[in-house]
Order: sequence, then structure tokens, then C-alpha cells
Amino acid sequence: MINTPSVFDKIKDPRHRMALEWFHLRTSQEVPWPEPLDGLYLANKAKGIHKPADLTYALSVRQSLSGHYEDGIRLDDEGRWIFTYAQEGSDPEFFTNRALTACRVDTGTACRPPFASFACAS
Repeated sequence: MINTPSVFDKIKDPRHRMALEWFHLRTSQEVPWPEPLDGLYLANKAKGIHKPADLTYALSVRQSLSGHYEDGIRLDDEGRWIFTYAQEGSDPEFFTNRALTACRVDTGTACRPPFASFACAS
């Protein structure tokens, strides 16, 4: 059994949990672009917010180091990583923005919503 954050308990879809566990096992590691996991794509190169069609929530967020959004990663005063991420486009109701907000709101975890985040050079 994988020792996962308790917030994962709020994710009921087994495929979503499996994908989050895949990311969790690779925390703080440099890994190549992820291959699909049992047919589920873990990220997408076209969009920063990855929300698979059959999942309720966003699964991952990709930060492009050469992108035009003002995203950033920093440490807070308690030594925790803070990831600021701009919504996609200007419509907060766009499906990817809604899916990312749902991660935070539905799980009640403003500080650590259950999605994976990673940065890539392109």
C-alpha cells in the first residue's frame, strides 16, 4: 500500500487515484514526459491544465518555463512549496479552470489540492 496524502481519500475515481499515486511516487524527481497509465494520459502538451474527459477534476498542471503566464513556485514562511498558477484564458468558467477550482473547493484543501504539478522547458 502506498502512503499517500489524506486528501487523496477524497478522490473516489480509482483511475484518478492511481494517476495521483503515480505522481506522488515521483515527488521531487526529474522524470521524462509521462506515458499513459492504463490508457489515461497524465498530462498534455497542448494545455497547461490537464483535465481528462472522464474525470471530474483536473489531474495535472504543467508550467512551461518559456510560457506567457505569470506562474511561479516559491517557498512560504513555513518552508512549504506554493505554486501560483494563472487560469487558462480570461473565462473562469472554461472547463479546465472549473476542473482546477473543483479540486480545491470539493476537497476543502486550499493549500494542497489533489493534482500533480510539474515544469518543463517547452
